[in-house]
Amino acid sequence: ITVTKKGLRQHIRIKHQKVRFPCDQCEHSSTTKRDLALHKNSIHGGHKFMCDQCNYSASRKDVLKKHMEINHEGIRYQCDQCSFEAKTPYSLKMHRENIHEGIRYPCDQ
Repeated sequence: ITVTKKGLRQHIRIKHQKVRFPCDQCEHSSTTKRDLALHKNSIHGGHKFMCDQCNYSASRKDVLKKHMEINHEGIRYQCDQCSFEAKTPYSLKMHRENIHEGIRYPCDQ
């Protein structure tokens, strides 16, 4: 069961159709084109942005900023219907739809 239609489509591609996207620079393969692009940028790409509070590094400044907010600044998004706290607005949206609205997408394969 997934909580989004996109998640169900991705589940079917990965688990049932075995779709993979191989890296042309190493042995890594990703399950989505987006993940492959992120891999190539972060592993084979140029300079990195280093966290000054832990050993995390990012290939993009906005990703480092999000890491800082979530892991070091403690920014959370509170559900208005229960005590759940999400690390991202999208996670809160998925929580509301899945838990409070009962929206789910079961795999029929």
